[in-house]
Amino acid sequence: MKLEKLFIVGLLMLVSIYVVFAQNSCSDTDGGINTQVKGTISWYENGYSINQTDYCIDTTYLKEYYCSGTSNSSLIYNCKNIGSGYTCSNGRCYQIPNSCSDTDGGFKPLVKGTISGYRNGQTYSYTDYCISGTTLKEYSCSGAFPGNSTHNCKNYGSTYICYYGLCRQPSSGSRWDRPLGLTDNSESLMVFGVIAVLIIIAIFGFLKFYAKKI
Repeated sequence: MKLEKLFIVGLLMLVSIYVVFAQNSCSDTDGGINTQVKGTISWYENGYSINQTDYCIDTTYLKEYYCSGTSNSSLIYNCKNIGSGYTCSNGRCYQIPNSCSDTDGGFKPLVKGTISGYRNGQTYSYTDYCISGTTLKEYSCSGAFPGNSTHNCKNYGSTYICYYGLCRQPSSGSRWDRPLGLTDNSESLMVFGVIAVLIIIAIFGFLKFYAKKI
């Protein structure tokens, strides 16, 4: 009788162990290793139920959970492997959509503006500038894409010039005006040149004075 009881207890233990391990399971809402879809795995093992959801470690790396048979597994994935324009956002690898915005509201040569946005996942920024004293490089948006054109400021009138990224009429005696033909960088170069000459003159004068002292 005692032997029968021990047999029954042992049998019940084996059945219990079988039931626990037979119920081991794992499911994944994104169907496996799917880095472009945020998913959650639900796995049951040894009587424990656990949920784990994909998440971004930073803007580049994704923690991706998936099922390996009836067990859970994970990997760290570099979203740049899909393409340079991909980033990690909200638990998935995601390509930033193309976009474009213009501070001057479009094609407006009389207003200096800057376009900026994303193209193929990369940021960009372009500002209107003068190619010459009468020719303007005007940036504008074409839908979600950047565009540009060359514009002759004389189209507005014979006295119009290109000045710091816009077309305008010069005001007589104004300190903002400059001779025709100067580009946006010309004045900076002129100022730099004047400063360089003054520094050279100062150094030469110092050396001459020091030579006399010797």
